[in-house]
Amino acid sequence: MKLSKNRILNCSILFCICLIVHTVEVLFIRTDETVFAECFINKVFGILLLFFVLHFLGKKWRDIGFVREKFLRDCLKGFALCAVFYSVGFLAEFLLLKSQGSAAHLEFFVSGFSLTGNVVKQTGVPFLLLCIFFNIINVWMEEGLFRGFFITYLRGAVCKKSFPLFCRTALWTLAPCHSISQSFGRRNDLVRCCFDFYEMQKKEQ
Repeated sequence: MKLSKNRILNCSILFCICLIVHTVEVLFIRTDETVFAECFINKVFGILLLFFVLHFLGKKWRDIGFVREKFLRDCLKGFALCAVFYSVGFLAEFLLLKSQGSAAHLEFFVSGFSLTGNVVKQTGVPFLLLCIFFNIINVWMEEGLFRGFFITYLRGAVCKKSFPLFCRTALWTLAPCHSISQSFGRRNDLVRCCFDFYEMQKKEQ
């Protein structure tokens, strides 16, 4: 099967396709400036693309880390981790503002991250639920594609001895794109994927 060969090239093509769709949505469709306050079309596209790729390769979601038996436990771990670090961060900020004589309060709202500064702010419960739903989509797409599929698909494409050189080359190549990708409102997930893959290779040695 041709898709099983040239894995690095195939992953690069998938990444570029997702980046192009994301760029079109941010610059032209601009769903982050609508009532949704979130660029979700590219995430849905990424999930559908991942469905197609997994089906084409004859793989299952379990093969890239989506294990049903650990779903609830992993969700609880994630909630606990967020609760601890957000609590520490908010507490530190409250104490800092109080020491400066400034009043502080906690407010829950949903807002977009528009490039034009036209930020939509919503405080209704339905919008908070939409925010949670969109974040689930974000995690499904980004973790499934970048940290799930890419890592498992690239495993074996680069030998253990040559991978550190490959990783450094990839990072140096992608580093200049970091500021550009952040201006489009996305993290540099491919760089993070390289670090994760590198750690996985070191553990297997």
